Amino acid sequence: MSSHHPLMRTILATTAGAACLTGAPVAHAQCVDFDPPGAGAWGCCGATFISDGVEFQTGPFTWTSGIVTAGGDATIVNACNGVGGHSLWTNNITVSPKIEHFYGVPEVRQMRFYYEDFGGNVNLRVNGLLAFSFNEFFAIPAGFFNPAGVQLITPPPVWTGSSWRGEVILEALPGHCIFDLALGGQELCVDDICANDPCLPCPDLDGDGLVGFGDVLAIIAAWGPCAGCPQDLNNDNVVGFGDILVVIGAWGPC
Repeated sequence: MSSHHPLMRTILATTAGAACLTGAPVAHAQCVDFDPPGAGAWGCCGATFISDGVEFQTGPFTWTSGIVTAGGDATIVNACNGVGGHSLWTNNITVSPKIEHFYGVPEVRQMRFYYEDFGGNVNLRVNGLLAFSFNEFFAIPAGFFNPAGVQLITPPPVWTGSSWRGEVILEALPGHCIFDLALGGQELCVDDICANDPCLPCPDLDGDGLVGFGDVLAIIAAWGPCAGCPQDLNNDNVVGFGDILVVIGAWGPC
């Protein structure tokens, strides 16, 4: 295709600044804040509910002794962690969001949430690795989830006189993504459960170790309806400008 072709001129104009990109684009956070509150209480195990378009599933809770209980419940209550609005209350139960409901992809590079803990003994499972023998999130060692490819960050919490208020941030280590999260406590409120930076496959279509014009040309070569094609990077069954934007977003070594 000649550089004078209208389609190629559009692509060249769109990608003119792409070589200046140094990494994946920063995605806006997608969050669940449990407003409006909905109704009901959910027991263990396998009960599901939806808030802000994200499905949650309840699961068992593990005490610090290692004993597993299925007798807890979760419900949405008035905010109890200083964030405002409503919060999710967990009592001897865990809840797990479907991560694919945040961005439409099954993995992300960051998850975070706010909490207020009244009872001690928290559960946090990340990529299948469960922390249960800790009274507070900030007591979990920062490197606990490293074997699962994730770094735990717990900014200094605030003691209210009867509870701990704080935030948990989970950052995927290089080359890893977060695909599984479950959390809960014995008298725990959580709010603003957010996902950031969806993990997308590297769109290096020509296999040269770089995302660049060669990959744009591969998309052009398959332009049009093309269900299941590797060039259909955004999975809409059409190879088009949406797929070029995916390439631009990952421009550079990949």
